[in-house]
Amino acid sequence: MINYQRDNQRSKTYRSEAVINRSDHNHRFTTNDQCQEYANEILSSNYIFKIYEKHNKLHNLQAIRVIPNKSKRTSSNYSQSRKILLSQTPYHMSKLALLHEIAHQIHYDLTVSDQIRSYLKLTIKEMAEAEDIEYPEFHGREFNHIFIHLVKRFLGKEAKRALAAEFKKNKVKYTVSKALF
Repeated sequence: MINYQRDNQRSKTYRSEAVINRSDHNHRFTTNDQCQEYANEILSSNYIFKIYEKHNKLHNLQAIRVIPNKSKRTSSNYSQSRKILLSQTPYHMSKLALLHEIAHQIHYDLTVSDQIRSYLKLTIKEMAEAEDIEYPEFHGREFNHIFIHLVKRFLGKEAKRALAAEFKKNKVKYTVSKALF
C-alpha cells in the first residue's frame, strides 16, 4: 500500500511563493510553447543532469510535456506522469510556476519513483504482502529544498534570498540533513 503523508506545508509554501511570483524576478510567458521551451531548457541543463547522476537516477530523467490546463473547474497547475498542466493565466504561466512543478517531478524521481514503479508491477496478491511505501509530503522539507535550489539556479540568488526570507516568515521547513543537491 502507498501511504501518503499529510501535506502540512502546502498553504505556507504557496503563500511564500506568491510574494516572489509578483516580483521582478519572475518572467511571465504568453504562450504554452514558451513554457515548454523553458521546461526543456531546465531539464536539459547540465545542472539537472548532475543531480540525477549524483543520485543514480539517470533512468528517471525524461522529458516533461507542458500542456494547457483548460479546465473550467480549477485554475491551478499540477504535474503528473511527466506532464505539467498549466492554467492559462498570467499568474500560472511563469518561470516560478514551472520551477515549482518541475521541483515536484524531481522530488518524485529522487524519492519514491523506483519503489512505486516496482510496486505497480506486482500482482494484487503480491501487493497485499508487500511492504508499505511512505510517499513523502508533496510540499514537505525535501520538496522545498529542491524548489529553493531551482529558484537559485534559474531565477538567481536574489530571488532565492527573497524566497528563503518568505519561507522563514511563514515557517516553511526546507533544510535537509542529507544534501539532495
